[in-house]
Amino acid sequence: APAAAAGEEPLAALDRDLDATGLAADFAHERAWLDGHAPPAGSPAVCHGDLQPAAMRLDGDDTTTTMLVNWSAALVADAEYDVALTLLRFWSAPYLAEGLGQREMLKTVRDMITDGYRAAYEAAAGSGPLDEDRLRYWGAFHALRWSVALAVADRRCAPADPWDPVGLVRHGASYRKDLGRRFARLSRGGH
Repeated sequence: APAAAAGEEPLAALDRDLDATGLAADFAHERAWLDGHAPPAGSPAVCHGDLQPAAMRLDGDDTTTTMLVNWSAALVADAEYDVALTLLRFWSAPYLAEGLGQREMLKTVRDMITDGYRAAYEAAAGSGPLDEDRLRYWGAFHALRWSVALAVADRRCAPADPWDPVGLVRHGASYRKDLGRRFARLSRGGH
């Protein structure tokens, strides 16, 4: 796997996107926090870079046949980079729901889902416990990256990309606010 997707480190890719879209000033505070709070790197791990249910294939209901596919975003990084992105995907599920009732119901179970995923990851052979500082840092990074993607989508008013989870969000305004609160909580040291 490359050191980073397409040979570009995650922060450099974020900076490129911020500069290309003219949004650097809008997110300057959050971007500065990332620069000032980067934890020491952990042991390098091969990261999928896009782990989500659609990236898993199995034969019927036999979970022993599970295979991860679509490694096009693979990179070598902290394991927490990948886990934080998957946690954000699960945490974001309410914003894919059509109605308010579905969204509220999914909000009540998202912590249980994210906690379950994290516990399963840490229990997997050879994984061990995740580093809290790195997990918070990469969680804040991904929340900022998705906030930027939402701002870009708002500006271009283009049809949603069916492979871009941010493009599938049905409740953009509430999601942006929630992502901002998530970044704030993670940058203060909360979970």
